[in-house]
Amino acid sequence: TFASPMLQSLARSVHVSGSRTGIEPAKSELKSAEKLFRRALKAEPGFVEARVRLGRVLYLLGEAEEAARTLREAVATLLAQQAPSDAPDTRLQLYLAEMFYGAAEEQLGQRDRAKASYTRAAELYPAAPSPRLALSQLALSGNDHALALEAVEHALLAPAGARGRADPR
Repeated sequence: TFASPMLQSLARSVHVSGSRTGIEPAKSELKSAEKLFRRALKAEPGFVEARVRLGRVLYLLGEAEEAARTLREAVATLLAQQAPSDAPDTRLQLYLAEMFYGAAEEQLGQRDRAKASYTRAAELYPAAPSPRLALSQLALSGNDHALALEAVEHALLAPAGARGRADPR
């Protein structure tokens, strides 16, 4: 959270005014988060949310290979726990893991794995725009303009009966 663009911007603006926030530069905050998530996993190896978050932090630190391995393991664990539709928390963690895993695989040039992961995330939350936007960007980078347009249109147009267009939290 402290590495997020919003808090980093706040910390910079407060620092300019002469105050201190205790928020370090983004890379330092990410390194601290990595250390804490690793400690949590050492204490409790089955703590899947920590594994998902560690994978995201590793990705943000530019460690896409380790991020992909970590997130692949998190996805497998979440799928083995129970059907995601039966447990909202598991479903949300699986959605996040799939989105983060897709990003890591995309960075590694594994377009098919990224597409499959984004697609699974879209299936978990059909009204969420982020998986569709990710699929659109992936298609655009592969010069598939028709698929890119189709995915972005789906992200912008709510399916029948959808309550909102927000990503799950």
